[in-house]
Amino acid sequence: SFPTRRSSDLDANKLTELGLQLALGLSHDNDSLIREALQQVVRDSPPLARLIAILRARGSMSTESLRGNVILATGLNKESRNFVFIRTIIDLLGGSGLITLPAPAPAWRRF
Repeated sequence: SFPTRRSSDLDANKLTELGLQLALGLSHDNDSLIREALQQVVRDSPPLARLIAILRARGSMSTESLRGNVILATGLNKESRNFVFIRTIIDLLGGSGLITLPAPAPAWRRF
């Protein structure tokens, strides 16, 4: 017989309200829902919120400078396992509409 799952196990895999909003926006190609969800992610993350404040104070920034600031804001270094997610963070910031990125489009828009 198969093991039964407890409801607490199932609840652990449920999306949050924010996750549901983002999933709905992505599945319906609704830029407004996507942008609102990603803006909330940034607001809820102190390092990302500080990064946006820095970007706004500076006015504009090269892509390389943005990468460097993401590395500083997240505390990553080249040896960090999560170093490969820098582009994902930059895509998240661009997708939120809080910053304007040059091409290419965020990864979820490339398919």
